[in-house]
Amino acid sequence: MAINLYDYAHTAADRGWGSGWPRCSGGSDLATVTADRSGTRVSVRKGLSVLVDTLLDWTERPDGGNYLLKPGQCGGYNCRPIAGTRTPSNHSWAVAVDLNWNDNPYTSTGRHTIPTQVAAVWKHYGFAWGGDYKGARKDWMHFEFMGTPADAVEKSRLALTHLAAPGGAQPSPPAGGALARGSSGPVVAAMQARLNRDYPAYSTLTVDGAFGAATEAVVREFQRRAGLAEDGVAGPATLAALHLA
Repeated sequence: MAINLYDYAHTAADRGWGSGWPRCSGGSDLATVTADRSGTRVSVRKGLSVLVDTLLDWTERPDGGNYLLKPGQCGGYNCRPIAGTRTPSNHSWAVAVDLNWNDNPYTSTGRHTIPTQVAAVWKHYGFAWGGDYKGARKDWMHFEFMGTPADAVEKSRLALTHLAAPGGAQPSPPAGGALARGSSGPVVAAMQARLNRDYPAYSTLTVDGAFGAATEAVVREFQRRAGLAEDGVAGPATLAALHLA
């Protein structure tokens, strides 16, 4: 089942992760994972440990997200409520992580360092990003898993297939080396993020990894302006022009 990254009406308890603050059910069901490059350590639920470990390693790899994490500025499990409330934090279920919190604060200034492509890949594997919060203040550091334990198993399998091996910045494009309507995955999310970043005058796509009508229209506009064949298909020439080949 597809994961709704914007469904904040349901808690992690509703999704099958047990109780959160003040009766946190993590306990012996916690695992500490370590990012290979920086040695950054975070504690999460065992059912999420493979997925988080794979994403942390990909985030840091030069051929992946190329975004170095900072030990002492990252965290996972914390049995606490949301600051200033009596509402359990997703950290109390150990299904959320914060990355480089000094560089990616909870702020209305827009100040952050985490690349859009990194956020897009985490989102593709089921993590809502605080940078997408509605309103002026964004929680740029924050990623929380929005699926069930069963979803975590499936997303872990996919992440190991697509991201774990060196060179796995995203899965390979479909047969023929092209992305078209109906394609999906981190490579589509990376393309959407790149279009939004470099061509904001006409690209304001939702970075969801799904190649639909809106993405096709933006690809066509990019192709028209770049002097490429205007077919709405992101083939080798289009991906090369976007520096994604």
